[in-house]
Amino acid sequence: MGDLETRRDYSDVEETAAGLAHLAIRGDFALGEAFNFASGRARRMRELLDSMIAMASVPMTSRTDATR
Repeated sequence: MGDLETRRDYSDVEETAAGLAHLAIRGDFALGEAFNFASGRARRMRELLDSMIAMASVPMTSRTDATR
């Protein structure tokens, strides 16, 4: 793994799909208009990785690679 301190705003795929469906149904946007779907909370990659390891049904560890 690379730098686990980076922060990103991860979005739930179901919520993003619902937002896209809402826009398609609403239909009152300009062609080429940009939309941002986000949770509004930046999370560290370490936080996400720790959560996935905690949910795993098998023992897991991670290693960082300083060159990445």
